[in-house]
Amino acid sequence: MKHFISLTATIILSMSALFGLHEQPSQPVSQPAPFSAYPLKSSSVWVSEMLATMNVTVSDNVKFVFQNEDNCGAEISSIGMGGCTVTQKDGTFVVLISPELAYTYEGNHILFHEIAHTLGMGECDAEYYAHRFEETPIWSYPSCAPQA
Repeated sequence: MKHFISLTATIILSMSALFGLHEQPSQPVSQPAPFSAYPLKSSSVWVSEMLATMNVTVSDNVKFVFQNEDNCGAEISSIGMGGCTVTQKDGTFVVLISPELAYTYEGNHILFHEIAHTLGMGECDAEYYAHRFEETPIWSYPSCAPQA
């Protein structure tokens, strides 16, 4: 048993070095990102886990795609990562999210912000909807923040 634990620890440390596990840079940053399991788990698992954890159900006409290409949120971001919701002619919503944002505070914010768009919300309402699932609000659109 002792050798099994040692072998398991060695494998985990090797995988950490191999995959370069670290916090993913993102913007905006209002709190540090947690350890990112992105290299170990798929983005779709992250979405399923977040929806279940927050007790949120999305419509069957919402599809999640994890890519930076043709992702309008990533295209306008200074770091090349973000999210975007596209409405198809058949009424299907395609939520595009940069896969590197999985398991980060910023990714969680973007996920729920984009889900709000599938519910018909504009940018500021989507910001406030996303804040329902955050301890510390992140502002993708600072112009929506209350003015002091």
